[in-house]
Amino acid sequence: MSKFINIFLNRNHIKIKILKKLLPVNLFPMILKEWREMSAFNKDDDFVFNGVKPKSPICAEAILDNFRKALKRAGINDNNERKIVVHSSRHANNTFLLNKLPEKIVKNMVGHKSEKMTEVYNHPDWNEVLKGLQPYKELINNVWG
Repeated sequence: MSKFINIFLNRNHIKIKILKKLLPVNLFPMILKEWREMSAFNKDDDFVFNGVKPKSPICAEAILDNFRKALKRAGINDNNERKIVVHSSRHANNTFLLNKLPEKIVKNMVGHKSEKMTEVYNHPDWNEVLKGLQPYKELINNVWG
């Protein structure tokens, strides 16, 4: 079992290979075009993120290390209470998209097979949820009084 995450360019998305399974990650065509032009390795079967040696994939530990450095530079203190990891950005992106787009579109964009899985990745802002309930405050008070 490999500890490497292999990332390949493919049309308008990249595919991340984790334990023999390729997961699509959508990129805007404009970003992908710029990425390819800047990279020395820009063929469809080249790695997007190279490891220490050319034509070798970057390891998961290097990705996590760089992610933690980026959190620190952004002033985000991960004091191990929240366990912020690279995968956390998938949850954040899913929640952001669900606040802007219909669930069916988000499901297709993030590569989920069901809307139920898309909902699992949703972490709503409870202040917004409570604001949405304000018109029903009297009814709620009568029921739960």
